[in-house]
Amino acid sequence: LEAYCQRLGQFYGFYKPVEDRIFGARSPVKKWLDFKNLFKAPFLKLDLSPLDRQPAEQLPLCPDLPPLHGAAEFFGCVYVLEGATLGGVLISRHVQKKLALTPASGGRFFYGYGEQTGTMWLEFRAAMAAFSSVENQDGDIIRSACATFEALQHWCEKSKPHA
Repeated sequence: LEAYCQRLGQFYGFYKPVEDRIFGARSPVKKWLDFKNLFKAPFLKLDLSPLDRQPAEQLPLCPDLPPLHGAAEFFGCVYVLEGATLGGVLISRHVQKKLALTPASGGRFFYGYGEQTGTMWLEFRAAMAAFSSVENQDGDIIRSACATFEALQHWCEKSKPHA
């Protein structure tokens, strides 16, 4: 449970500033994506609360975000976050089985969109494909996805608790 909570804290520290940037008022992907259901940081905050952990607002935030300058970079980053949500369905089942945490009791983040997770993934992919067909920036999307993976990995390695 302790390792699970530490990982949630690390994810919050990454997702919160990334989502603030991607889904902010000046986001270049607003015309392509419906943001209202894509935020994950609130799920992390909800999960940490019933587990009596440090309030999310007091957790360190990642200062070294992936480059997010244009719509293609935003799409690449969201691709990683949404892909993680898709994979989180399997983790959610494991968390429920091993830690007895349900979406209502500390397992909300990995539960993703619940029964709608697959549908939301397909909708995101359709939006990204529509953007790509118009803007033809596949290389930038891919580079951004890779940079997002690297930034998340670096953040998690850097923010490991010291024994």
